[in-house]
Amino acid sequence: MDKKKIRKYFWYFIYILSFVFILYYIVKYSSYITQIFSLSFLPFVLIAVGLNILAFIAMASSWAYMVKRHHKASYISLLHIFFISQITRYVPGNIWSFIARFTNNKKIGVNNSATAYFLAIENLNLIVTAAVFSLFSIGLLRINSSVPLILAILLSFCFMIVFFFFPHLFKNVIDRFAAKFHVKADYTSLSKKDLIVVFILFIAYWTLFGSAFFIILQGFHRISSISLLSAIGMNAAAWIIGYLSFLTPSGLGVREGIFVLFLQKSLGAIPALTIAIISRVVFTFSEVLCLGFTYIANKVRNGKIVGWVKKRDKMFMLLLLLILIYIAYFSFLTIVRNHNLYSGRFDLGNMVQVIWNTSHGRFFQLTNSDTDHIVSRFAIHADIFLVLFAPIYKIFSTPNLLLILQSTALGLSAIPIYILAKKVILNRFISFVIAVSFLFYPPLEWVNFYEFHAVAFAVPLLLLTFLCVYSRSYRWAFLWALLAITTKEEIGLIIFLFGLYIIFKNKDVRQGVVFLLTGLISSIFFLFVVIPYFRPNDSGHFALSYYTDAAVSSAGGVAKDLLTHPWNIILRLFNPLSFYYLIQLLFPLGFLALLSPATFLLSSSELAVNLLSSDYFMKTIFLQYTSAIIPFVFIASIFGFKKTVDKYDGWYKKYLIRYLRISWQSVLLIWIISMTILGSAIFGALPVGYNNASYVLYAKEGTDVINRLEQLIPARYSVSATNSVGAHFSERKYIYTFPIKANSADVIVVLEHASFEIVDNGVIQRTVDFLEDGKNYIEVYHKDNLYVFEKKGLKLDLSPINHI
Repeated sequence: MDKKKIRKYFWYFIYILSFVFILYYIVKYSSYITQIFSLSFLPFVLIAVGLNILAFIAMASSWAYMVKRHHKASYISLLHIFFISQITRYVPGNIWSFIARFTNNKKIGVNNSATAYFLAIENLNLIVTAAVFSLFSIGLLRINSSVPLILAILLSFCFMIVFFFFPHLFKNVIDRFAAKFHVKADYTSLSKKDLIVVFILFIAYWTLFGSAFFIILQGFHRISSISLLSAIGMNAAAWIIGYLSFLTPSGLGVREGIFVLFLQKSLGAIPALTIAIISRVVFTFSEVLCLGFTYIANKVRNGKIVGWVKKRDKMFMLLLLLILIYIAYFSFLTIVRNHNLYSGRFDLGNMVQVIWNTSHGRFFQLTNSDTDHIVSRFAIHADIFLVLFAPIYKIFSTPNLLLILQSTALGLSAIPIYILAKKVILNRFISFVIAVSFLFYPPLEWVNFYEFHAVAFAVPLLLLTFLCVYSRSYRWAFLWALLAITTKEEIGLIIFLFGLYIIFKNKDVRQGVVFLLTGLISSIFFLFVVIPYFRPNDSGHFALSYYTDAAVSSAGGVAKDLLTHPWNIILRLFNPLSFYYLIQLLFPLGFLALLSPATFLLSSSELAVNLLSSDYFMKTIFLQYTSAIIPFVFIASIFGFKKTVDKYDGWYKKYLIRYLRISWQSVLLIWIISMTILGSAIFGALPVGYNNASYVLYAKEGTDVINRLEQLIPARYSVSATNSVGAHFSERKYIYTFPIKANSADVIVVLEHASFEIVDNGVIQRTVDFLEDGKNYIEVYHKDNLYVFEKKGLKLDLSPINHI
């Protein structure tokens, strides 16, 4: 037997041995692994698969881009060839993928000389970018020190700056490589611009690939000591070491060993090995999916489906796909949030009760959360838009429906963003990037995440209003404006500002006066007539105390107090919290909104409502209070982009393009993309964010009991429950906030020491002790901090919860 066969069978043996080890591990630690694969871990795996697929597409696109510059081949065929070669790495090793690339490229007319040149560019990019990104893992060598990570970031940043501005250095290396191996570089050489495009695609590859690994880390265990950058660096370091062992099957065993080396210090050997194996499974599964997708797409390339797609706006269709992903993700996230007891009586329960009561003939009614009275929702807010959900809620009576509809409305809001950007900027790709930035915009994600609110629907309605105003379709604009007014009492002030915009910008006085009067009259009517009428003793809005220290009880009194004390206005507007709030709003779009003040100031009334308030929560992006501001951040950013390009394009053509070969539009586009990524990482709700919302995927104690209990208590019975579980019992006429009606409600449900509780835990505990010692209630369930009491003589069978 010759040496080649011995070497071949040796690596087959290593390959089989690796899989035997993995199977042995799975069998030995099966009970430990099954605890991981639960409902809470599944979404992390799905997100990781999605990110891996995007990463592979980015890397495959770099190959397709190079080949298509010199050869007539379809993009889908080139992607399919790439993924075939990637799969062949598993038998017998990495070196086989090169052979597969040569063999398959010949079939589509790409000669070996060109293939060798493109492979040289690809692998040099892979090694260089992997080496740069692996610097981020230096911080893991000393987890308690951020200095190595900061140095790594600075070194990486310097390298990328050098590459972008001096790409000919990289090109010289490629050409020398080609000359050494007698490759016809003149025939296949790429321009500096082409090399930059390929380099950017590989940066995207490592960012997405590392983010997928970070998601798996977060799903397995919320590891606070390992940041997103460290995870990306660890992934790149593991890959490059596995790649150097080019005869091993896709670095199998080597990459996993590096992961264990990095993770065992903070997790332990067995959990670290588990993560490594899960990462490998997700990685391989994603590659197989890519191969399957490209195979199917290649088969139907000349069919009707592709022909239909070619006639459409491809950017818009890709945006629709991303919108569907957004809707699916946030629908799932908010439903799980409610299921796992992270929603409350405030605010989901209140909204559900109003809609449920309206669907049962009690128009716009709810139980007052501070008392035991039935009141109109108008006593709190004039968000009559909620009534529109009553007919469909009558058919599908579940809060999940409301959460899905909210996610759908917010996701679809990216469409008017795209259309407006295309009308203003006249560039589909830039419009697509801005629309995608909208889907990654942190304030939007937190509005979607936090409960359910009518004002959230002001986002699409205000966007549609402005789009129609810009197109001078005033009838449609007026319809959308009227619907927006119904989402909250002060939205009419924004429509008032729309009227001023139409008068001074569109030069249409008649239409402007209509919007101006409609907005002003509606807000005055709601604030000064409707809300005081439905509140006890004709008192004004419940939030008036947020705006003054004086003893006033009307909106007019608050306005007078602020105007007569201008210093208070200055103090409320100009303070660190207000500045940080504005940074959170503007940072993810690179502060471009400030370049178009005329459009951004359409949100000035809502900004004033938030900034002048003494309530801390109204100055954060993590609740619903940014809903009416979000549209105008993007509208102003679109116009700011256009204004900047028009104003400075001549100067940049003279200097920037002359010396650096890059347009001003490209500079702004890179700026938006960079700030969107940073903004999402710092402020966003996605799992890759610093303040991410993935904690809701972990069920609280008593979750199964509460979800079963809400099915056992008929709607005719009254319930007194703590805020943390109140949303699950709001589909009834009487739902009280514990300890209200703790002496007369039919059923009492208490979850002690829960987050976001509005009643002091001492009061809750004393009331529970009283109920346990009293004679009016029977304790039907008690485990840890969850108590369930049933009124004596009720004869309501709640015993099934004792078997959970």
